[in-house]
Amino acid sequence: MKINDVSPIISNMNIRWFWHRFTRMNILEIIFRMRVHLLKFFEKMRMNHPIHITKLSEYPEPILKFDKLRFVDYLVNFPILSNSIDYSKNIDWHTDISTQKVFPRICTGNISFYRALQGNPRCVLELNRMQFLVKLSLQYRQSKGENLLLLFMKHIETWDQSNPYFVGINWYSALEVNLRLIVWFFCWEILNVTELIKTSFLFKYFVNNTWLPLIYKHCKHSYKYPSLYSSANNHLIGEYAGLFIASSYWKFEESEKWMLYSQKGLEREIMLQHTQNGINKEEASGYVQFTADFFLFAFVVAKNTQNAFSEKYHKKLCDIFEYIYQFTDIEGNHPEYGDTDDGFATRLEFSQSPNNFKSLLTTAAILTKNPKYIWKSAGMDLKNQLLFGTEGEQIFSSLRPIKDLQSSIIYSEEGHAFLRSYFGNNNEVYIHIDSAPLGYLSIAAHGHADALSFVMNINGQKVFIDSGTYSYHYDPVWRKYFVSTLAHNTVSIDRQNQALFTSPTHWTNHYKCEVKSCITNASHDFITVSHNGYRKMKIEHLREFYLNKNTNILTITDDIFIKDGKIHLIDIPFHIHPEVSVTFINNTNYILSSPKTGTIIVVTDNQMTTKMYYGSYEPHIGWYSDKFGKREKCTAILCSIKTSRSVRLVTKIALNQDSN
Repeated sequence: MKINDVSPIISNMNIRWFWHRFTRMNILEIIFRMRVHLLKFFEKMRMNHPIHITKLSEYPEPILKFDKLRFVDYLVNFPILSNSIDYSKNIDWHTDISTQKVFPRICTGNISFYRALQGNPRCVLELNRMQFLVKLSLQYRQSKGENLLLLFMKHIETWDQSNPYFVGINWYSALEVNLRLIVWFFCWEILNVTELIKTSFLFKYFVNNTWLPLIYKHCKHSYKYPSLYSSANNHLIGEYAGLFIASSYWKFEESEKWMLYSQKGLEREIMLQHTQNGINKEEASGYVQFTADFFLFAFVVAKNTQNAFSEKYHKKLCDIFEYIYQFTDIEGNHPEYGDTDDGFATRLEFSQSPNNFKSLLTTAAILTKNPKYIWKSAGMDLKNQLLFGTEGEQIFSSLRPIKDLQSSIIYSEEGHAFLRSYFGNNNEVYIHIDSAPLGYLSIAAHGHADALSFVMNINGQKVFIDSGTYSYHYDPVWRKYFVSTLAHNTVSIDRQNQALFTSPTHWTNHYKCEVKSCITNASHDFITVSHNGYRKMKIEHLREFYLNKNTNILTITDDIFIKDGKIHLIDIPFHIHPEVSVTFINNTNYILSSPKTGTIIVVTDNQMTTKMYYGSYEPHIGWYSDKFGKREKCTAILCSIKTSRSVRLVTKIALNQDSN
């Protein structure tokens, strides 16, 4: 079968998805889903009927305390995942700009994410988050150009006209509804709408007859269709955050009810969806910054509207910042475990690849007044200027940055280890070891089958990599690859995953990991971890990592316990970043090198045969995605052995040999 021949897969996936999804629900969720289905049925029946809109009791006064903002360029190109749009032109809100395929304008409940012929839904939804409107608002604030204000109004008016309530893909997800609410909040603040309507009759007419009714419909939809039970992951956090911000700001008749409901939800979810150490349980590193911003934006709005969150909420938010500090390397890179889809709660930096983790470390410095966060931060960027204004700038500038040579840290309860050593002029060796759960709740929607995998960066250069995400629903063959065990630096048995992958965002037969022992000190780090993902094969995998900080040699020992007496194929892949060159020496020796890393020697176990792959389809290996919707070839060293007996396999990685 060709790599793009996906029709049979999609057909089977629909059937499997419904069955497996049903089996992961309890009786309360089944009742909830039936209720939602009925609600959507009645929405469909009255789709063309006008919605009664309650009016504001008063226009909101500005609550963000910024005076000056960083200059924003006047370019009208805006990144949409791996593509971009020119927002000075007309926008078709139902078109996937990556393929030019168009989603039908039918009842939202009849839209299928699995029909690849319609296009990539993630691209359509990203465009419809309308995050480019924040940049457009800033451009207008700088220039007061009437053409920019007219363009702003035009985009919201055309969106309203082409997206009647409950028609088309853009009402499909409650998260997307709330992301637009957050964007519109920032736009309203930047434009200073309450003052602007006093001088522009045309803009006032637009606000009262288009924008506010649209905001109201979004709030009502958000309250009516929350993502509960097995879907209560980052979606629910974003939904609560959007509704809380909107209902705290725009005072409709129902706003008090919406505000209390969503604030209670945020207080609950920040505790439920994070561990004691502030680690997000979804096990998808890209969503760490995504959800942190939701909690942060709500926190700032609550404080500025005298609806402050509890001290427990504040402390957990600070715990999240501390985890971000620990899990980023010396250059602010984060380990790419689980899904990452380049999504932002609101895009407030407009380069192609902004690092929101560095921005959050600026926030951490301001809120905690701890100078250690500054050296890896983004400085006083636009987002923090908007949120904290002059007071925040004064706090930030009063702190003296301290370059902190971070020590190794092992979160044994959560299953994340960050090993660090240094060479030369404080150059960093950074290793992340993943022995965490597959993901959050029964479906683990954004987890990957990556138990006991590792990644390694040297002085900020990625060397041993997680393969990435690439796609969710549009390319099922590629989705299956990028979440697979073979796409990660861990042990694969018979080319099978460590859990059962049943649809693009649904896993069953979750594995359990265990940290057996761990030691970290000035001379070495040692951690032993195991998982039971191959229990049905009667196989256990135990892995030891030993980092000698004096020699900078990492030793990985894999014990494979085979109890069924059958012959099994054991693979140990090592995926190498495209910027790192790989030289084959012999069956057990490879040399890796790049200007930042120096020379790295990889010595594999002599019991195994090894082979280098570069963008291979058979086996499917040697691919890397550093952005959602983009993939490229990379080198993968695949070590293999067939055996019916338990075996110990040892790999040695000698780091930065140029400095020794």
